[in-house]
Amino acid sequence: MKIFTRKSRVYRNLILGLVWFGLVAYRLNAGEEFGNMHILYIVVGMIFLFLFYMEFRNPYITIENGVLSQGFFSKNSIKLEEIEEWQTRAGMLILAGTTNKVKILPSRISQKDMERIYEVLRGPHPEDHKHGHQAKSL
Repeated sequence: MKIFTRKSRVYRNLILGLVWFGLVAYRLNAGEEFGNMHILYIVVGMIFLFLFYMEFRNPYITIENGVLSQGFFSKNSIKLEEIEEWQTRAGMLILAGTTNKVKILPSRISQKDMERIYEVLRGPHPEDHKHGHQAKSL
């Protein structure tokens, strides 16, 4: 299962990137010489367009083969059967195991996708009864 960032957030990055490039075009069209501020605007626009590309192409959360992975650049992952507790705190879903901890920002994904994650977390795991799996509900 692949869960992508909310489309409104993805397209907001696209719009902001285009606004910064539009600002450069406007200032150059107004007769200003190309200077350091224009370079700064171009860099900021490129950062927003890069964020748009990364969030559009890469899933924010991946659940495959019993492993939940989260993140773009530094991947955090935890095996579903190793999750000892999960809880929401300060607008963040925290999945904790004995060795790993994964933090998911629900504001980055849709409510429907968040419900899919909760279904996976509540779903029966074959080793629940063997290891005394204790999941905190919301």
